[in-house]
Amino acid sequence: MSAAIVAACSSQSVPSTAAPAATGNAPPTAASTGGNSATVPANPAAQTREQLKPTLVPNQVEVAAVPTPVMKMQGELTLWHDWGNVQGGGLSMLDQVNEFMKLYPGVKITNVYNATQDKILAAIASGNVPDLLKLQEVQLPTLGQRGALTDLDSYVTRDKWDMKQYFDFAIAQCTWDGKLYGMPHHTGVASLHMDQDVFKDAGLDPEKPPTDWSDLLGMGTKMTKQNGGRYVRFGYVPSWTSAPWPTLLIQANGGTLLSDDGKKSTLVSDQANEALQWALDATDKIASGYSNTVAFSQANQTAQGSGPYWMFPQNRMGMVLFGNWIWEAISIVNPKLNVKSLLFPGGPSAKGTRFGFGSGSMVTIPKGAKSPDLAWEWLKFLGSDEGGYLTQARTSDVSANIKAANDPRIVDAHLGRKQILPLYKDTHWQVYVKSPISIQFNDEMNRLSDRVLLKQMTVKQALTESDKAIQKALDDFWATQKS
Repeated sequence: MSAAIVAACSSQSVPSTAAPAATGNAPPTAASTGGNSATVPANPAAQTREQLKPTLVPNQVEVAAVPTPVMKMQGELTLWHDWGNVQGGGLSMLDQVNEFMKLYPGVKITNVYNATQDKILAAIASGNVPDLLKLQEVQLPTLGQRGALTDLDSYVTRDKWDMKQYFDFAIAQCTWDGKLYGMPHHTGVASLHMDQDVFKDAGLDPEKPPTDWSDLLGMGTKMTKQNGGRYVRFGYVPSWTSAPWPTLLIQANGGTLLSDDGKKSTLVSDQANEALQWALDATDKIASGYSNTVAFSQANQTAQGSGPYWMFPQNRMGMVLFGNWIWEAISIVNPKLNVKSLLFPGGPSAKGTRFGFGSGSMVTIPKGAKSPDLAWEWLKFLGSDEGGYLTQARTSDVSANIKAANDPRIVDAHLGRKQILPLYKDTHWQVYVKSPISIQFNDEMNRLSDRVLLKQMTVKQALTESDKAIQKALDDFWATQKS
C-alpha cells in the first residue's frame, strides 16, 4: 500500500456535520453490532435538543419514498463506519439499518460502528473488506484511483436511478475520474454567519451584510470590542473556519489549487498571495495578531468546548465562515441568537461572486465485497427520501437528497434549516482539493497557515514552500500510477 493510501485512511478529515461531541470508538458488543441489534437511545443532551423521532414504520411513509428492489432481498451485509452508536451519524446509521431490516426481514446487517482508519487500511490491504464502508470526501480520490472501490455507474444505469435528486456538489464528492463510487450520506456547506445583535451593538445595519473583503475588514474591526483593555469580542477572524482556511480563501479570491489535470500545484498565484496577505492583515487589524486569537479562544472556553463553534453562540464574534452545523451549537447554547446565514463574499479578484463550500460523507462498496448487489440495494435505500429523512431525524445533519432535506418534518424541527437550505443549490466549491493527495494537501495548508500567521515567512515565501511540498506529493503519487 502506498503512502498516499495510508494518509487517506489514517488522517483526520474536515469536521463531520454529525453532532459536535466525539463519538469515540468503543469496542462493538454483540448487541450493538449484531444484525438484529436494538436502537441505542440518544444521550440525554441529544434527546433534549432533538425533538424529532424517526418513523421506523414502513406503513407511515409513502411507498414511493422507498426504492423498489430488483433482487430477492435475502442475505447478510456488514456496514463499517466510525460514528459510534449514541449520537450524530451513529444514530442515523442505526435507524437506517433497523428500518431496512424491518422492510426486508430476510436481510441481516451487522453494524460495526468503530471502524478505525487502521482497521479500514488493513481490510483493504488484505482483501477482507466489509460490504459497505463510510468515507469522508477527502478519502475517496485515493481509494478510487487505486481501484479499491466498486464503480456504481452500472447499477445506476440498470435501475435508472435518478442522480439529479441530490445536491450537485454532493455527487461531485462521490465521483473520481468520471466514475461514481459512493452514495452521499449527508452534506455540509461552509458559509458566512452573522450575529445581527452584534452588528447592531457596533452601530452596523444587519440588513446590509458585507459585499466584499473590504467590508469584512471594516465591519470586523468595528465589531471588535474591548473592556478594560481586554478583548471581549472579535468581529471576524479569517483563520476561524471549519476547514483549512487557505483552501477556502484562495478559492474565494478566484484562485485555483491544482491544474485541470490534477497533476500540478497552482498555489503560487497573484490571487493566492492576495488572499493570504489580506488574511494576515485582517488578523492583525481586527484581532491584534494570531497569538491574540489563540489566547482569546483559550480564555473563552465553555462547558462544551472552545473555539469559534462554541464562542459564536455567546455573542463573542460578529461573523464567522463556518459549516452549517454551527446551528447545532446555537441550538444548544443560545437558541434565541439572532443569526443570518448567507454565501461568503468574494475577494478583490472575485468581486461580485459569492461562495459556498461543500463537504460531506458517503457510503461505498469496497472491491471484493461479498454481497455487492445487496449492498447496492442498501445504498438506494440510504439515498431515498425515507433514507434521507432518517439521516436527519435524530442528528443535526443535512441529507444530500434534496426532497428529504426539505422535508417539513425536518425543516420545522431544526433551528436555522430554513436559512441554510437555499445556500445548497448555489454551492459549487469544496472545502478540500479533489486529489489523491487530499489529506497531504490539508496537512500542508495547516503548515502554510502557521507560516503566514506566525510570520515565520513572508506570504510569497510560504506559498512557494507549500507549492513545492504539494508538487512533490503529486509527483510521488502519480509516479506510482500505471500509464
